[in-house]
Amino acid sequence: MSLPTNHPVFTRMLDSYSPSVGASPVVSYMRAPVRGRVGKFACILGGTLTGDATVTVANVTSGVTIGTFVLTASGSVGGSMFQGTPTSIASMQVNEDDVISFTSASGTGASIPGHYSMSFRAA
Repeated sequence: MSLPTNHPVFTRMLDSYSPSVGASPVVSYMRAPVRGRVGKFACILGGTLTGDATVTVANVTSGVTIGTFVLTASGSVGGSMFQGTPTSIASMQVNEDDVISFTSASGTGASIPGHYSMSFRAA
């Protein structure tokens, strides 16, 4: 078994949870722990989607969309991971205590939970 890549001490990982990312989606929120940049974001499904869902990641505090990614139904099962990165340098900037949202849309499948994560790199 190979060892994981070491992360610098100035990188923070945060997780949040949504009880539904498919039909009747529930928005998930997290707080930026440091002033800096968003590295990447991801979602691990807790079930099988029957239709693709697009997740929009946004900085609610500043009103900026950080990026989007798609949770594809094809081949999705519990434990499937999907990820994305910020769309621009300007969108990845966060201040400590900014509120980040993960909003799923257009997905189908009843009560499919999503476990979101995001990496932050301190400035």
